[in-house]
Amino acid sequence: MRIYASNWLINMGIVGFLRILKYSGVDTTKLFSEDGSIELTEDLLDNFGHKYLAYSLYWFTKEVITDLPYKENLKVHIQTAVGKLEEALNETDKQLAEKPKSKESLTKRKKQIAKLLEKLSKFPNEFNWLLNYYPNLNLIANPSSKTEKRAELIEEEFVMPAISSLNDTQDDSQPLCSLCSRVRSKPLEKGKSIFSKSLFSSLGVSPDSFINYFFDLQPHMYVCPVCRFLLVCAYAGLTRKPYDHVDKTNEVFVNLAALGIEELFNLNEGISLIHSLEKGETLYERVIELSLSGHIKRKSQWSLENVQFIEMLAKPQKDTPNLKTYSLSPDVARLFADPKTVDTNLKNITGSIPLNEGTNEEGPMKQVVLKNLINGKDLMEPVFLALSTFVKTDGYFVWLLISAFNTIVLSARRNSIRSEIDGGANNMGERGNYGILRKYQEIGQRDFTHFELDKKKRMSYVLLSLIHNNKAEEFYENLLKIYINSDRSIPEEIVGLLSESQAATFKEKAFAFMTGFLMGKGKDDNEDKGGNQ
Repeated sequence: MRIYASNWLINMGIVGFLRILKYSGVDTTKLFSEDGSIELTEDLLDNFGHKYLAYSLYWFTKEVITDLPYKENLKVHIQTAVGKLEEALNETDKQLAEKPKSKESLTKRKKQIAKLLEKLSKFPNEFNWLLNYYPNLNLIANPSSKTEKRAELIEEEFVMPAISSLNDTQDDSQPLCSLCSRVRSKPLEKGKSIFSKSLFSSLGVSPDSFINYFFDLQPHMYVCPVCRFLLVCAYAGLTRKPYDHVDKTNEVFVNLAALGIEELFNLNEGISLIHSLEKGETLYERVIELSLSGHIKRKSQWSLENVQFIEMLAKPQKDTPNLKTYSLSPDVARLFADPKTVDTNLKNITGSIPLNEGTNEEGPMKQVVLKNLINGKDLMEPVFLALSTFVKTDGYFVWLLISAFNTIVLSARRNSIRSEIDGGANNMGERGNYGILRKYQEIGQRDFTHFELDKKKRMSYVLLSLIHNNKAEEFYENLLKIYINSDRSIPEEIVGLLSESQAATFKEKAFAFMTGFLMGKGKDDNEDKGGNQ
């Protein structure tokens, strides 16, 4: 049976299936066809119950064990994992004995390893690691289903019906699968052919509790045996994020179905190497760079417009899982297709900022900016938070000013592109937006070199608040007073702050001015620190 990319949930199952095969030693590169599909054959499903359990052990322990090899014998596989965990525990104890500064994180790691060892002592007879994804799916996740023959029963329950479906002639009298719309949903036992909550906690319905979900009070979201099999592999298609603040999710799947299964798989494999993220690099930046590389580069903007981010935090059955989806709009896709966006502006956004005004919770500024871009949200909020942090913090943290300025440039570029897409004037290009914003930054930097930094910070509280609340005239009046009181001539360009234009909004120009105003040094001593172009 030929399998094609479909909706994101099935695609996540396909990626998970391929990851399980790859971990067991299968050369997945030989499975991809030029038409973007894969051929699902019976030999690929051979001994799959064992492979499934072995991968689940690897998946559950990989935050501690990065190099757990696949073993044909499950008992040997478990013993290998136990041995590596014991080594990690001993190493952690040695580090703790040296009374390090990172005692808290090491203690947390020790508890994590001890918990893993305890769970492995019951594996696979008791298996609840995947309970948050597959509630009440006994063989996959429910610890109440205690059995030593779990691998064999998984094959009987999920693999054999899929194999049977591969070989059977399609019965036109049966309904089409609601997920793939390609395979007839041959009836299984009661409840097994319905896309229920037990098959995937974040999306499945509960036919018993929410029968009125169906217009005729009859469950009819039929799932074929092949899709049912792929659904139990879907958890493996997720990639753990290196951070879970900002949006309260901890796993991500990137959907790029339009380019076929090979590109879909390679993209998610690329982001799975989160341990190789460069300092300051975000997961979203990695996706963008991967989408603009190799074969996909020839379709750069088009491919980015088809990228979909699925982020989730699976929770116990009684809690509602966090599930969020994001797509790149055409204006953002075009923005990222410009190499300078990634190579210059994004690279110069660093450090952490408060996630909300008045809170202590922080997140990487680059991640916040990218997430706002992806969601179509205003970029001036992280700019305000960065500048406010600079003003409130003792010391001179120039990266906050540099990050703010580069975010302002991104905002102006996006707005120009959006205006052109909506039928406005042709966008000015990157240099046009940058030139105007850089001019205002230079004015703020040039005209107030005689002020001490502390004095600038005190003045900035009111100025930043006025910009944040979009009070252009009041900001202009306060700025004129500062010029007059300091006996400085007022530049002609200052009046331009009041105007909105295709090149830059009031907020963008005013915040750009403030990044220069807060520079501790003059232009000659701090050349082009606002964002090298």
